[in-house]
Order: sequence, then C-alpha cells, then structure tokens
Amino acid sequence: VTITARPDGGVTVAGFHGTRTSGEAAKAFGGIHIGTRRAAIQRLHEHVAGRVGGVPGAEKLQSIEAELSNPLGSVEEPTTEHDLFMILNIPERLAELKAQGVDGIIYRNSVEDRGQVSVLVFDAKSARIGQEINVSDEVEKFGQDLRDLYAEVDRLKKVVEAEKTSAR
Repeated sequence: VTITARPDGGVTVAGFHGTRTSGEAAKAFGGIHIGTRRAAIQRLHEHVAGRVGGVPGAEKLQSIEAELSNPLGSVEEPTTEHDLFMILNIPERLAELKAQGVDGIIYRNSVEDRGQVSVLVFDAKSARIGQEINVSDEVEKFGQDLRDLYAEVDRLKKVVEAEKTSAR
C-alpha cells in the first residue's frame, strides 16, 4: 500500500483489493479494504467463496486508489486491527467517528500480510478501481505453498521427536 500525504492534510491511498463480487459486498465489511497484493491474495485464500455470494474460480485482484480527507491513524501511527474491529462492531463508535468527519481508518494488519499497513475506506464509492485481473491460479498457489509449509513443519517435528527418542 502506498499512502501519500496531500497538501490539504488528506491522503491518497493506492493498493489492492481482493474480491469475488462486483463490489456490492463492501457494505458488509464496513467499506472497502485496501492492502498489499499479498494481503488481498491471502484474504481470497482464507475466506470461502460462498461467504459473500462469490463463486470459486472468480477471484479478482483490483488495483484501487482512494482519497481520504480525514483518516483515523497514519502510516507512522496506524490504528491496531483490534481497534478497527471494535470500531466496526460498536455502531455508536463508528457513527461518532463518521460524525467527526473521519472517512477511513489506516491500520496495521494483524492477519493478512501481517504487520503491513492496510486501509479501510468507509465509502466504497470514493474508491477508484483501476486494473482488475483474475488471480484464481495465484490464490490456489498461495494455498498450496501454505500446505507445503505446514507439511514441512510436521516433518521437522517428527525429526526432532525422533532425535529426542534416540538420545535417551
């Protein structure tokens, strides 16, 4: 994600969004999330297609740009994902922030592409979609790489256990 400060105090955000829908589902998640390419691919892998009415094999990666006039958080001091979750799940708090003119949240992602900064733009209509490409194969490869990693961890656990047993 690239976040560029503007002279008026706002920011321009450019990054990626993974989806299986036409964008209608953004309302269900509090707006549109913009993150790194890896975060978008990981989210597509970890969330089943049926969750928001999408279909398997329809995974799309969208390049997104949005303008925020008054975001909560910054690149230097992003909000935590825990705080983001709390804000989105306490309607009064979200309404209070919006009433104060907050139009998005810059947060440190603790799940997808952990540790990287992502952005939630409240009004999905303010996000401009650039290129959109099908990434179904890349999502499947991400899943296979993850399964291979888990298999290697299991193999190494067995090696360590065997070494402990033979050392006795």
